[in-house]
Amino acid sequence: MNRAPTDQLTAAELLDRVWDFLGLVGVEGWTEADIADNPPRAIRLLQIHALLRALGLEPDVRGFLTGKFLADRPVSELQPFFEEARQTLAAAHRGHAPPRFDETARPDVVLLVFTRLVRFRQSAHQLLNFNSGVLEASGLYRYPLALIDSVNATLAKELGEIERVLALLVDPELRAFDRQTLIRDFGFPDVDLAELDADWA
Repeated sequence: MNRAPTDQLTAAELLDRVWDFLGLVGVEGWTEADIADNPPRAIRLLQIHALLRALGLEPDVRGFLTGKFLADRPVSELQPFFEEARQTLAAAHRGHAPPRFDETARPDVVLLVFTRLVRFRQSAHQLLNFNSGVLEASGLYRYPLALIDSVNATLAKELGEIERVLALLVDPELRAFDRQTLIRDFGFPDVDLAELDADWA
């Protein structure tokens, strides 16, 4: 997906860029060396790496998706996530006692939450782009395309909740980074992806 440049970049923006990148490269080509000869992919990866560094995380997409950054995360920094979990579970079990959990007893459970939501979001990305390969359609064939687009519009809206929780786990402070700071301090490539893609189309 090509996006207009924005002045403020967040963990949510990082996640959005990761899904787009994975949609381009699939299960391989996750290192700079793998895609050095493909500037659209290489620049996207460099932008992801810059955002990861700004968040204090290792610039490694595969490691990021496994949630290994959560291994050393202090429980105190996860309190916004735990509060979100309590509220969601209470709403889901209205009229019944919601499940209880001890946030200090099983830190590995937080990792399982992250990786399960990541897998779901990656699968949803494939659905959201299901019609992307169709450049032209006419007659009755437009019907399934319109139906899929309608369902995907609802799915994209509902995915906001999952994106919000993932962003909270990635960056509990939900910081916003100024684009110029990212360029200056973290090596964020200041490139218009739409123009770059057009040159390589």
